Amino acid sequence: MSRAKGNIAEDRACDFLRERDYTIIERNFYTKFGEIDIIVLKEQVLHFVE
Repeated sequence: MSRAKGNIAEDRACDFLRERDYTIIERNFYTKFGEIDIIVLKEQVLHFVE
């Protein structure tokens, strides 16, 4: 998938999550082990979205 299409898909995923009361904590979080696309919080639980 091209980077532009990937960004559009991530934007739509974030919109979907916000509509369901998730708080976006971070997007495209990089570590030495790899990347997590979206990190969200809801009811004191962290969720990792790929």
